[in-house]
Amino acid sequence: MFFRERGNVKRLREIVYVFLKYGFTPLIERLHLYRVVSIARRLRLRKEAEELSLPERLRLAFEELGPTFIKLGQLLSARPDILPDEYIQELRKLLDEVPPVRPEEIVKAVETELELPIGAVFKRFERRPVAAASIAQVHLAVLHDGREVAVKIQRPGIKETIEKDIAILRYIARLIDRYIPESRLFNPTGIVDEFARMVAREMDFLLEASSMERMSSLVEEEDIIIPEVVREYTTKKVLTMERLRGMKVDHVEGLMEAGIDPGDVARRLAEFYLKQILIYGFFHADPHPGNIFVREDGKIGLCDFGIMGRLSGRLKEGLADLMIAVINMDYEAIPNLQIALGVVKEEVDVEELKEDMRDLLAPYHGRPLREINPAEVFSQIIRIGIKYGIRLPKEFMLLDKTFLVLDSLLRTLDPEIVLLEIAKPFAIGIIRERKRPEKALSEFLQETQTLQAYMREYPSQIHRLLKKMVEDRFTVDFTHRGLENFIGEMDRSSNRLTFGLIVSSLIVGSALIILSGEGPKIYGFSALGIITFGLGALLGFLLTILILRSGKY
Repeated sequence: MFFRERGNVKRLREIVYVFLKYGFTPLIERLHLYRVVSIARRLRLRKEAEELSLPERLRLAFEELGPTFIKLGQLLSARPDILPDEYIQELRKLLDEVPPVRPEEIVKAVETELELPIGAVFKRFERRPVAAASIAQVHLAVLHDGREVAVKIQRPGIKETIEKDIAILRYIARLIDRYIPESRLFNPTGIVDEFARMVAREMDFLLEASSMERMSSLVEEEDIIIPEVVREYTTKKVLTMERLRGMKVDHVEGLMEAGIDPGDVARRLAEFYLKQILIYGFFHADPHPGNIFVREDGKIGLCDFGIMGRLSGRLKEGLADLMIAVINMDYEAIPNLQIALGVVKEEVDVEELKEDMRDLLAPYHGRPLREINPAEVFSQIIRIGIKYGIRLPKEFMLLDKTFLVLDSLLRTLDPEIVLLEIAKPFAIGIIRERKRPEKALSEFLQETQTLQAYMREYPSQIHRLLKKMVEDRFTVDFTHRGLENFIGEMDRSSNRLTFGLIVSSLIVGSALIILSGEGPKIYGFSALGIITFGLGALLGFLLTILILRSGKY
């Protein structure tokens, strides 16, 4: 199915070539993709950025490969359970800025989506975008009723481009799963599926519009502005919303000139994000300065709701407990919380884990909270858990990235801000709510209903199991791990060895026939000997080509 599309094969060659160019030859060889690039092109290959580190080269390769890989890099930068810290830090530098689409193409895209001439929709539409990213670009406009709006427009053809790249990534993930068995711990195909879902959500502007409206309904603060969606001019590929006026939140000098206290902005922004995370369980997960504006009256406006985080009640409570444990430097409680919240692959040495946690928190003992960077501590807690086979829910990975970006922004506005002090009342409130008798009773009733459902199912399940055993239909499947790559290499090696023996036999046999001088002659030599020698030479040549194409010679 994959190779039926000629464009897929061409794009795969381009991807492999770029990774070879940036020095990832060992990986390409392990995936048996070396043969995808022709020998002639490999010989002309000029390696780039050899003096840079592997993480830097990976970032450059992703940037060169375009929108899909930039988005993939952004996803991986929020997954410390997959990549080492040096890769995470480098992938966070990925630039999602591209040259804008030509104005006439954008106008055509808007008219096609809205099924109206652009003049019938907008009184004025600015051809030059105010922002251009890999998936969409934003243009300012004015509606006929005088409302100023911002129009987010999906780049023409980007959906098809990303879908093609995702098909290739799925193919590569299957190769990784097959040839690099140790990668199964991270589930490569699962990562691609998660990435496909993330991109699909980000490219669905109707979903983004719904997120904006949901956030607007939750916000109670008068000084927080969520742009109003203009539904009649919003589709999957065009999002029309209220224009946010103001300066970027990190423009500290501008804020001070306008008489706005940056420290007050930082505090209000911190409180609002903590409220989103710990109260709503629904948060804006991309708080970089380009998405947050401050108006002249001091009100804070948020835009770009394409990436949203969600936390269940259980995860909110777990996060609150974790925050209190960090504030109290309780290295005994943190491991237990990690095990309770995460997925544990094997038996955990809890005492050893506690020792590592003590070593992590020891430098902070006795120091004021302002000297503790909660985002960095949270990241280190996740990494220590990974070391012991504890994988926290993926929602926590997105939360980790959100905290890191938010903490950096808050410290730009106010170097003295203490996020943990602001978070403490929110966390204590959640813990108190959990201890209310009504809450405990509600949870008890829910657990009782679940237990009743299980008890109703158990008799029928036991009956089916016993019936299979009696009828001799009970089977146990065994799978071997770590030998797939070895077995594949043995098969290929034995096949080539057999092929080589056949070729050498043909050549030796043809030589003996020629020397015997028996049978029909061609120019005085045995015709059969010449034919078998030619066949042996041809097969030998083909074997040589196969070995050269494999890159292992």
